[in-house]
Amino acid sequence: MDGLLIDTEDRYTACVNAVLARYNKPGIPWSIKAKLQGRPAPAAGAIFHAWAKLPISNEEYHAQLAVHQRELFPKSEPLPGVVELLKHLEAAKTRDGEKVHLALATRSLLGF
Repeated sequence: MDGLLIDTEDRYTACVNAVLARYNKPGIPWSIKAKLQGRPAPAAGAIFHAWAKLPISNEEYHAQLAVHQRELFPKSEPLPGVVELLKHLEAAKTRDGEKVHLALATRSLLGF
């Protein structure tokens, strides 16, 4: 549950910036990152690549990004308060005493 429950937002940015730095590009600014969030991957990718102007294909970009993600993402931890919240929800009951069913979903882009 990246960005919602675990601390991956900064890791995504670090991974993207590592690829950008390899090509002497500046780090991704918030003004661009904000335009990518909530968009389908193809649309976000088009915005990112139009801004970044990297001299590599989309496939090569994703391959390089994946290297950094494999390094940084295993170090991710729950955001403050998440463990306590999930424990509380796990113990929650409905008015009728039934266990509350819990489901979480994400629509993450694993790289633009």
